[in-house]
Amino acid sequence: TKSDTMSIMNGDVSYARGWPYVWELFHNETESIFGTLPVMVSFGNHEFDYGHNPFALCANGDSGGEAGIATGRRFNQDEAHPWFYVKNGPAFIVSLSSEHDPIEQSLWLERVAFPAFDRSVTPWLIVFLHRPLYESSTFDDGPLTDAMRNAYTNAFVRAGVDLVLTGHAHYYDRLCAISSGECNTWGFRDVWDNYVNAAIEPSLASTCTVDGP
Repeated sequence: TKSDTMSIMNGDVSYARGWPYVWELFHNETESIFGTLPVMVSFGNHEFDYGHNPFALCANGDSGGEAGIATGRRFNQDEAHPWFYVKNGPAFIVSLSSEHDPIEQSLWLERVAFPAFDRSVTPWLIVFLHRPLYESSTFDDGPLTDAMRNAYTNAFVRAGVDLVLTGHAHYYDRLCAISSGECNTWGFRDVWDNYVNAAIEPSLASTCTVDGP
């Protein structure tokens, strides 16, 4: 809309997978958006994963050999360390890469990104990355999902992350506030005290609340 101030693309941006002309088609289609406001991009498996990925859990051929280079050049990203934060209006927005070592990024969150967050200046703390830490499907990325949960969950809780945006799963999911694999509505922000994930389906209310500490 005319009031938008930025755009977020959390991975699997063009599905070019090694075909440069697909990138050109993608940019032709998105020029009216990307030419008018900043675009924040995180790497997905179809941008970065290749057979020699330094993070072994993502060492496959999903990028068609691009290895993050095409995305890095087109969106001014550091392929080796493509995580960053920006402040936009009332939001402090953190981009992570699900295709890189989550331990290294969790240390960066604790030492660099989250200490720079001031809720009195930017009331909303938002994180985006490609692969979800939690999803309603019985399918997930197994050891990779476990590694991200172990690295990020406690850090997100301590910082009071308000919203996590992910992609990868080819369906829409909207989840409650999660800590240690459980829906929790306490302890993050006062406005969450009575929150339940039941705006659309009230019958979910009883399954998305737990007692506080």
